[in-house]
Amino acid sequence: MRHCFEQPDLPALAFRKAFGKNRASTLEGGGKGGGSAPSAPDPYTVANATTQTNTDTAAYNKALNLNNYSNPFGSQQSTQTGTDPKTGAPIYNTSISASQPLQNLINGSLSQAGNSNTTLNNSLFGLSSLGSQISPQAAQQANQQGQQAAYAAQTQYLDPQFAQGQSSMESQLANQGLTPGSQAYTNAMTNFNNAKQQAYSNAANQSVLTGSQIGSQLLNNQLASVGTQANLYGQQASLSQLPYSQLSSLAGLIPGNTGTSQSAAQPANIAQAFQNQYNGQLNAYNAATGSSNSIMSGLFGLGSSAIGAFSDRRLKTDVEATDARLDSGLPIYRYRYVWDAPGVRRAGVMADEVKHVFPHAVHTDSSGFDKVDYDAIGGRHVLAIR
Repeated sequence: MRHCFEQPDLPALAFRKAFGKNRASTLEGGGKGGGSAPSAPDPYTVANATTQTNTDTAAYNKALNLNNYSNPFGSQQSTQTGTDPKTGAPIYNTSISASQPLQNLINGSLSQAGNSNTTLNNSLFGLSSLGSQISPQAAQQANQQGQQAAYAAQTQYLDPQFAQGQSSMESQLANQGLTPGSQAYTNAMTNFNNAKQQAYSNAANQSVLTGSQIGSQLLNNQLASVGTQANLYGQQASLSQLPYSQLSSLAGLIPGNTGTSQSAAQPANIAQAFQNQYNGQLNAYNAATGSSNSIMSGLFGLGSSAIGAFSDRRLKTDVEATDARLDSGLPIYRYRYVWDAPGVRRAGVMADEVKHVFPHAVHTDSSGFDKVDYDAIGGRHVLAIR
C-alpha cells in the first residue's frame, strides 16, 4: 500500500508547542524558542545604577584623598563621624594639629597680632584726624595780613617822600612866578599827583603778591606737616600687619593646611554596559529569528505534496466544516495551514476524528503532530480539493 505522507526535513523541535498556545512555538514570534525581542534597558534602572556607581566612586575618591599623615611641624587625622541622613553620604571630621614648637610660635604671633590691632587703630585714628590740621581759612588770613603788612611797609616811606616833594614843588613854582590856577602850575601839579598815584598803586600790587606768597607758604607748610605724619601712621599700620604675615607663613607649615592631595578613580560607564548587554541579547535574538525564518522558508517550499498528509488540528487555521463526507462518514473540512498564505484553501479530515474510525491510519510524527494515511481511509481524492 502506498502511503501519502512524507517526513519533512525539519529539526525534531521545529514544531514544539508554544506554552499556552495551540500552535507551534516557532510560529509564535519567530524568536528563539518562539519568544519576542529583548526589551530595551529601562532608563530609570540605568539612571539608578549610574547614580549608585557614581556615588560609590565618589565615596571611594573621598576616602582615597583623606590621608592621615604627619611631619615635624604637625599632623592630620581624618575619621568618619557619621552619614548624611538624606543622602547617606559619609561625613568625615579632619583634625589638624601643629607640633609644640610650631604652636608656641603661632601663639606668640597671635599675641603680637592682638597688640597690633591697637597700633593699627591708633594709626587709623591719627590718619582720620590729620584733615583738621589743614586750615584754608588760616592761609587766607595770613594772605590778608601779609598783604596789609607789605603795603604798610611800602607806604611808610612814600608818605613823607611825597609830602616833602609836594612842598618843594610848590616853592619851585612860586619862585618861577607860577601861581595856582595858571596852566603851567596845573600841569606841574597834575604830573606830580600822577607820579604819586602810580607809586602807591605799585605798592598795593606788590603787597598783594607778597600776601599771596605768605598764605601759600603757610598752606604748603601745613600740607607738608600732614604728609609727614601720614607717612609715619602708614608705617605703623604696615608694621601692625607683620604678625599676620608671620601667622600665614607658620600656618603653611601645618600638614593639610594647603589642602589634601587629589586622587580620583573614574566611575564605571554602567549605562554603556547596559547597552552592550542589550545589544548582545538583541543580536542573539536576531540570529535566532533569522534561523527560524530560514527553517520556515524551507518548510513553505516543500509544497502541499510533502505536507499534505499533516492532519493535526493544531496545524490548521480558518477551519470550516463542509457538507461533504467520506464513505466512512468522516466529515470533510476546509482550512489552511498556519504557514499558508491567507488566500490558500485546502480540504481534508482531522486526525483526531480519524483515530476513532481508522486508528491504524493515524501516525504521530517525531515532531509530535499527527499524520493521516489518506489511502487507508479511502480519501486520496480529498487532497485535490481546493
